[in-house]
Amino acid sequence: MNEALLTIVSEEAARDPAPAALALVSAIRQRFGQDLRAVLYYGSCRRSAEPEGLLDFYVLIDGFSALRPTEAFLLRLLEPNVYYLEVPFGTAIARSKYTVVTWDAFVNGTTPRWFHSYLWGRFSQPTSLVWSRDAATAETATRALAHAATTFIRRVLPLLPEQFGSDTLWLTGLANSYRTELRSERPEKLRRLYGDEANYLDAVAAALAPTLGYATASPGVYRNPLTPAARRRGRLAWRVRRCSGTALSFLRIVKSAATFDGGLDYAAWKLSRQSGREIAIPAHVRAHPWRHAPGFFWRLYREGVFR
Repeated sequence: MNEALLTIVSEEAARDPAPAALALVSAIRQRFGQDLRAVLYYGSCRRSAEPEGLLDFYVLIDGFSALRPTEAFLLRLLEPNVYYLEVPFGTAIARSKYTVVTWDAFVNGTTPRWFHSYLWGRFSQPTSLVWSRDAATAETATRALAHAATTFIRRVLPLLPEQFGSDTLWLTGLANSYRTELRSERPEKLRRLYGDEANYLDAVAAALAPTLGYATASPGVYRNPLTPAARRRGRLAWRVRRCSGTALSFLRIVKSAATFDGGLDYAAWKLSRQSGREIAIPAHVRAHPWRHAPGFFWRLYREGVFR
């Protein structure tokens, strides 16, 4: 393990969350009880002392007793499950979307053994470890976050030119990982994400340069160590990720309609936010989501809402 990287990730993981986040985590702990291993907090709301909108958590479990049988089956069939939660917070309401993943899937999904970028792409970004069962769990989770950043940059190197800066590395990697999930994030949003977290992301890139071999060509500029053949193989792997990831993401979006109240509305809201197009759920889809939601979302895909 790269100790410089582990220090950077550990300090970021220990960052205190906003009080609204703690209120939501308390409710999550009550729901999952002894099955809960850790709770991770990430996303744009994490950067605000008074976050608005839906806060994003990943809930890591090693048991299924808190889930209904259908929910447990769906989680085993295709991780993750996605849920909505709101709790009173002062005179307002704190709201979140939290994603449930098994502990083993999280630990494995941040390493190069995991082909898809769903976990290592997501957790290469700044993340808080807001609760863990014990010290050993906290250490393993923090190391998994460091593995995620390492895997992410290793996978992104084939997409980069002969020389590149940290901004090119992260913007290229995030854009390609989002494309594997039907996430049509606009370029300006990616630039804003990088700008908001540049200190952390640049520090991670610099810490991993000796480990992954992209030597410094000049201040702030790195030299790509990969051969042309290695780049071709890496780019092919990303094409496969996009094709297979499209199918998996489509299934996850449809599945979200069944795992929490308001799932269809959440999916419509998310697609509207990412595409800039207003998405309305037809009455027949709302009445019979399992029967009609796949066709409805497929039509949106054909119309270019997913990209």
